[in-house]
Amino acid sequence: MFCLSIVRQLVEEISRDEEARRILIEEIATHIAINRKVRHLILTAIIRDIATRDDVRREVENVRNELREEIRRVREELRKDIDGLRLEVIDIRDRVSRLEGQMLLFIRLFIAFNVPILVGVIGTLLLLLWRTITGAPIP
Repeated sequence: MFCLSIVRQLVEEISRDEEARRILIEEIATHIAINRKVRHLILTAIIRDIATRDDVRREVENVRNELREEIRRVREELRKDIDGLRLEVIDIRDRVSRLEGQMLLFIRLFIAFNVPILVGVIGTLLLLLWRTITGAPIP
């Protein structure tokens, strides 16, 4: 407990005094530079956190594989969507063809039923016109 209070006092003093902080850092750096064992401990701790080329290569390969798989999935989804759209287009073409056939039939029936009526009306009008011009009696 006594040591802890001394450490706290030292930390407070160093945080307030720029010169004391500089001196402490220089002493620690000098000790690290001189002591091989301390340098080895620091480097060992740092190296554990550093990725090697092989680590980076493995990670890059993992990312590539994930991207390839994602691209494959997207292509498959697009193929399914395109196939679905093709089926819908074929269905729409069939419906339009049926509508065209129905319209042609409707037009033919319209002509078939209305042309004789129109011919009769036109004939009657011409007969009335002829009789009006010639003065012949209308029956």
